[in-house]
Amino acid sequence: MEERMRFVMMVMENAEPFAALCRRFEVSRRIGYKWLERYDAEGVFDRDDEATARRFVDIKAGTGELSWMLDDAAAIAGVAHRIAISPAEAEVALLVRSDCQRRGIGEFLVRALLARAARQRLQTLCAVVQRDNRAILRLAEKIGYTCRAQTSWTLELIFDVAAFSQSNR
Repeated sequence: MEERMRFVMMVMENAEPFAALCRRFEVSRRIGYKWLERYDAEGVFDRDDEATARRFVDIKAGTGELSWMLDDAAAIAGVAHRIAISPAEAEVALLVRSDCQRRGIGEFLVRALLARAARQRLQTLCAVVQRDNRAILRLAEKIGYTCRAQTSWTLELIFDVAAFSQSNR
């Protein structure tokens, strides 16, 4: 599993030509493409892992997703959770391990959530964040958001899925 994730990440980063990566990971190009297809279709983990994760966080079939990114030692570095709250909107949560912050992990996970939300025809993703969480506010500003509600302690951020899709074409 960790080997597949490393392969997918290296392909996405254009680290080496695809054929060279396949040779490096000792898989045929057919298998390399199959790993990429599974990533696109299922997110960051395969079906067996997804079923386990869904049970762990009580995600009902079709209502949400959980994805994560691994560090070089194959330990979880970041987790993104999305759960549908209406047919057009989902709430998201993001957690990046403190020693892995400022490496682009959170941005990668949020952009992946937005891309999948676009394919599933969701209109918005929302997140409630603490006002003093500068890291997530910087990330939200980089991606683009509007503030729907605020309290003295929190902000409700809204990400427009269609606007994200248009800006990333």
